[in-house]
Amino acid sequence: MKKPKLSIEKADTTLQNVFSACKMTPNTIPFPRIVSQQKSDFIYFKSTIYISFFVLLLTLLMPFFVLFR
Repeated sequence: MKKPKLSIEKADTTLQNVFSACKMTPNTIPFPRIVSQQKSDFIYFKSTIYISFFVLLLTLLMPFFVLFR
């Protein structure tokens, strides 16, 4: 699946237009900050999944370490 290619400036303008069309208050958080936060959250999530998988694997393999000692 391809990611859409949209510049940060165009995405920010589109977001502001959506808010104004819905008659909502405009976004006060800078859009580049939203994007960078999303990227850092994804990296944190991905690393947490890897660590959880490693701990689960160690837990499942622990009886073999005890038996063959």
